[in-house]
Amino acid sequence: MRYSTKPLDEAKYIVVAVHYYAEKSAWGLMTPEAQHVDLCACVAKRRKRLVFTGQSACAIYGIPRLDDFEMRPHCVSEKAKGTDFIRWRYGTEDPNAAILRGTWVVSPARAVCDLAKFDSPGSLLVSINYCLNKKLFTKGQLREEIARRPGRRWKNVLERLLRHATGQCESPLETIAWAALYEGGYKMPRQQVDFYEDHVHVARVDMYWKCRGRRIVFELDGKRKYSEPDVLFDEKVREDKLREMGFEVFRATWKDVYNGALIRKLTKMKIPKRRYFGKAFPQK
Repeated sequence: MRYSTKPLDEAKYIVVAVHYYAEKSAWGLMTPEAQHVDLCACVAKRRKRLVFTGQSACAIYGIPRLDDFEMRPHCVSEKAKGTDFIRWRYGTEDPNAAILRGTWVVSPARAVCDLAKFDSPGSLLVSINYCLNKKLFTKGQLREEIARRPGRRWKNVLERLLRHATGQCESPLETIAWAALYEGGYKMPRQQVDFYEDHVHVARVDMYWKCRGRRIVFELDGKRKYSEPDVLFDEKVREDKLREMGFEVFRATWKDVYNGALIRKLTKMKIPKRRYFGKAFPQK
């Protein structure tokens, strides 16, 4: 990426932000997260010490989100700033800020708190579950950060999400399914359960129910996992073995989440409902 106050060749470069240009050939091959990190690094070189937060901090840490990445860095500032393409978060700088990938970035807990002011609940839950799984923070550390930050509405959203967050979801798809199970009033399953036969490991499943004499396994995988033929074959052998052991196995993909088939599959499998329904996730 290049900084230039003069327009560059439009055939070779694309305008990313004010005075910031990227090569079209390379830019198109990058993920939105990588594009955002590249922009943050370039902006940091042109300005005095910046501390990135919000979606910028998530991109730098590699914390996944479901909402879109805008090409606009998020930074913390103790003073009012003029209007430009940086989204400023007012307040004192994070004492736990550190240098990562050559730029200053707030702690993961602070980044999630700032995300809560504009991200959807589903996207927030994905970010929280990832951080808990990777041990970037604990629930207690996030609650401490929530207590330190001003505001009320976004705190209620985070606190309610945190009650149902889990560090055992190993992918965003598992987090979305976990949220769907809770919102649907279903009995919450055990996660990441290992099964053995004659002391030999057979499988580690994403979610598992044992109820009314039934043993139900729920697997959640994206298309990328099955891009290799050997992986698809091994998964078929594994599933057949589970069925031989008396398990009922069903699967869901990202497509099932988006077209509503996930709930239909849960209904078809007669997943039991829990006695206490509880409150659904907050909606903004």
